[in-house]
Amino acid sequence: MKKQSKKIGIGIASVLTIGVIRFMFLNGIIAFNQENLEKSIQNIPDALPKEVIEDATNMISKSPTVSLSETELKQMTVDWNYNDILRNIKDYKGKIIRIEGPIHRTETISADKFEFLVLTNPHQFPTPDKHNYIMVEHIGARFLNDDRIEVWGTVKRVSELPTLFGVEQLMPVITAIKINCLKCT
Repeated sequence: MKKQSKKIGIGIASVLTIGVIRFMFLNGIIAFNQENLEKSIQNIPDALPKEVIEDATNMISKSPTVSLSETELKQMTVDWNYNDILRNIKDYKGKIIRIEGPIHRTETISADKFEFLVLTNPHQFPTPDKHNYIMVEHIGARFLNDDRIEVWGTVKRVSELPTLFGVEQLMPVITAIKINCLKCT
């Protein structure tokens, strides 16, 4: 109840502040220097507070259709470790990570919805116990086995599915936000 009251109070204060600034601007009390305003706008991406980035990340995790540039995605991407995600999924859930690798298995869910496994450590192939697969949920273009892709995605959960060799393996599941095809066959 306290958090909700605090949010309402912040909302009211924000509306009042905007109203006062608007009144002052319309009545000539405040005048903006266009050159300084343009410089400030250009510096926004470099000066984004951590909280703003976290809020944007949370928004994206709830709406994977949001379109972001690679620069914006890079700012929101967290460092990750495969085993750490498996052990501490609650610390990564809703966070954006970037992966790169070849697709090893695709599954069509519907006409434009696909799931595929990306091998994130292809240099260790073909040792079965060293495969670090990440399942990618994707709505959009079709990708094929052996396509090499780069994916920015929101961590959803840990799943246990059979790999190429039929062995069940824990693996992170992400929902794709942006996919670049690095080498599509």
